[in-house]
Amino acid sequence: MAFQDFRDFLDALRKHGELIDIDRPVAPHLEVAKALRKSAAIGGPACLFKNNGTRFPQVAGVYNSRAKALIALEATEETVVDRILTGLAKRIPPVMVKDVPGWQAYDFPELRKRGAA
Repeated sequence: MAFQDFRDFLDALRKHGELIDIDRPVAPHLEVAKALRKSAAIGGPACLFKNNGTRFPQVAGVYNSRAKALIALEATEETVVDRILTGLAKRIPPVMVKDVPGWQAYDFPELRKRGAA
């Protein structure tokens, strides 16, 4: 069964020992990168930084290993190819919307200058 939301996916990572919660204060621009570099170097878990100086938790490293990708796909080494091929054969059509509240917050004028937006 597909994950209902990102929290469900994080719970699955946690259940498989692929996510650790870090409650101590961390600097998002210094310590987060250091922790992720160390975790990736040893094939370690993703990190959820709960006390990063913002109102929101920060999660990183959720797809930086094959094991985590298999959890995301809800597959094993034996079933991953079939899982991907089945997903490609049963694509979910996009939902078009006319107006997205808050879209202006994601406007990047510097990209418009280069013709990318």
